[in-house]
Amino acid sequence: MPSMVRTDPDLLELLLPEASEAERTVAETWSTFLRLCADDGHGAASPTSRVDPTRAAEELERRGRQLLLEALLDLLRHHLNAALSADSFLDFGAPALDHQRAWSRLEDARLRGATAPEVPAPGEAALSVAARLLETAQECGLGGYELELWEQRLALVAAGPSAEPPRALLARAISEAAAPALVAALLADAAAVLLDRGAVRAASELLDAYPDATAGRAATLRAWCQVLSSADVEESPRLLLPIGCVPRPLLELRDESPELLMRLAGPPPEGRCAALDPGGSPPRERAALGASALVWVSFDGRARPVHHDLAPALEGRLRAWTARRDRAWRVPGEPEHELLLASDLVVRRGYGGQAPRGAIGAQAKALALAPVLRSDGELAGWLHVECEHHLLPSRGRLAALAATFTGELDPRPRSSPVVEIDTSAPAGETRLFRAARREFEALVARLGTRTQARRWWGFLVEERRPVPVAGGGAGLADTPPGGAQALARALEAGGVARFEEGEAHLALAARAGSGLVAPALRCGRVVALFAVESERRRDLRARDAERFAAALAERALPLRLAAFGAWHRRRFGNEVRFSATAGGFASFARRLEAAARTATPIVLAGPSGSGRRTLARWAHYESRLAQGPLTEIRAEGLAEAQFPGEGTCVVSGLERIDAWGGSRLLDRLAGEMGTRFLVTSVEPLSALLERGRIDPDLARRLDRVQLGVPPLADRREELSGWIDFLLERFADEEGLTPPILEDGARALLWR
Repeated sequence: MPSMVRTDPDLLELLLPEASEAERTVAETWSTFLRLCADDGHGAASPTSRVDPTRAAEELERRGRQLLLEALLDLLRHHLNAALSADSFLDFGAPALDHQRAWSRLEDARLRGATAPEVPAPGEAALSVAARLLETAQECGLGGYELELWEQRLALVAAGPSAEPPRALLARAISEAAAPALVAALLADAAAVLLDRGAVRAASELLDAYPDATAGRAATLRAWCQVLSSADVEESPRLLLPIGCVPRPLLELRDESPELLMRLAGPPPEGRCAALDPGGSPPRERAALGASALVWVSFDGRARPVHHDLAPALEGRLRAWTARRDRAWRVPGEPEHELLLASDLVVRRGYGGQAPRGAIGAQAKALALAPVLRSDGELAGWLHVECEHHLLPSRGRLAALAATFTGELDPRPRSSPVVEIDTSAPAGETRLFRAARREFEALVARLGTRTQARRWWGFLVEERRPVPVAGGGAGLADTPPGGAQALARALEAGGVARFEEGEAHLALAARAGSGLVAPALRCGRVVALFAVESERRRDLRARDAERFAAALAERALPLRLAAFGAWHRRRFGNEVRFSATAGGFASFARRLEAAARTATPIVLAGPSGSGRRTLARWAHYESRLAQGPLTEIRAEGLAEAQFPGEGTCVVSGLERIDAWGGSRLLDRLAGEMGTRFLVTSVEPLSALLERGRIDPDLARRLDRVQLGVPPLADRREELSGWIDFLLERFADEEGLTPPILEDGARALLWR
């Protein structure tokens, strides 16, 4: 129409100040049409400006169909995007009209007699609405490649993870020189379907095969493929002009590494469904996730693979990998260790061309461990997923997949190693755990732990069970007990277990707002546990965990000695004491503990009264046979002695052994009788051999681990502690208060 008869836009701006651009266009078209009709009826227009009313009506109808089709396509985007998972790389563009405005436009068209679909019925699926919208769009003139594009998109969304990329349609569109924008859209859809499967390499090859068509979303996907395929994500190309939203797996990668913000730029998907496959169980095949390895591991104090799906190149690696990872859950820094402590998803990525720790394949760039939980919230096993690119499945998808194995990995609660705990007072005989209680109280004093809103507990570990021996604090009074599973986690993994409000199965006090359990380790073994819980949320942070663990590590040896002292009192009727802080004792203790964990005989050589027999009992306590029988035999009685079939035998006074006893001991050492021998001697083996007091063959058999025990005269720094210990012991026996020695009396004993 000639511009001279069109309505003045300034007038429309005045009349419709809040109207959108599309609404003004409709108003302008109608007002122009009405003016033409009025001018034609009154003959007011000049002959050169007159317009055929039929042509004006056709123009108005064409414009109405165009606006209707635009609204239909916007609604198609709304409903197809809503049917997509937040995990999906598919994106059909941002609608120009919001949902309500687009349906309003369709209702206006219906009132004018146009064909328009009904509004969605209550509960109608998004894909069903999209199918009706597409049918109406076809009636309104949508055809050719554009119709095929939207039909293909509807099919892709309906197929979900099993969708096939539209390669045939893409190839035909390119060969027939379809519009560049349409080719780029088809290319982006095909690459997105491949990325939904985790097929990063295939998506990258597809995008590289059509370099002239990578515009819009396709350009974004190409840049993302370069990031995901790079050896170091920090060195990958930057993407400054993202098209569309960022799927959830990339958002999680971006959260792990904030430096990737400029390389994985874009907004999160809004209004999408939560799961990639909401209609059923997620597929268990590694190819469906783009993974090179899926391994399902059962855990019951030992990690054992029970199912696996590996790339052919990794099949021969599983046995060696299983052997390497069997005890990894006890090693701080390993992914299995973190998983056991938190029972939450663990992700590791490789950098500098190196595979992440715990990977099966040397080419792996990322791995994830997704927990499979028992009904009590503890670990039944885990799903091990690794990829040769950085595109791991999202947390939600991994959790859904791991949940499908709950029944297969024995979801029944295991018998917990945690004892019933009376939080009002330490358990056990007062004198039995007196030394341990003092150590924990000194630990609390050193840490400066605020106790007004907190409560703390100290545990010794006996036979892999935590025994409460100390406690204090004014917080969490009159609260029911929790599940105490944080103790089990810390004990099993040998690391700090933390929890927050709402995790009563982990807490000692069910109403705890936050808490942690820190272990004390000796030679890789948990010997004590220290638990702190607070009434307040987020009161105990990661820095507290590190501080508590470091302080507890310094007290691991005294706490272990306190546990041995309690064991010794129960078994032999009297308490014993070592000075853990005396010079050289810590080094000696490590050598003894290391030797005790072997099957090799140990010789403890030192003068009478130096504590050789007690040290031999301690070596038995630290050994794998600690729960077995302990027999003590004098060397001169070896000829007639009865040895335990499975257990420990302490032979004292090697310097007094005779030929018959030496021969019998040598026979036992040479045989496979299951008896562990600990031998004490006044003199070293070399001195006994030099004086002819021992058979050379027996000396060679015993001379594998020999520890020298210095006399008390060379350990004067221990005397003060020994004095207090003996005075307290004698006072207990007599029912008296321990006396306090003056400095002069202590000096006399020193001399």
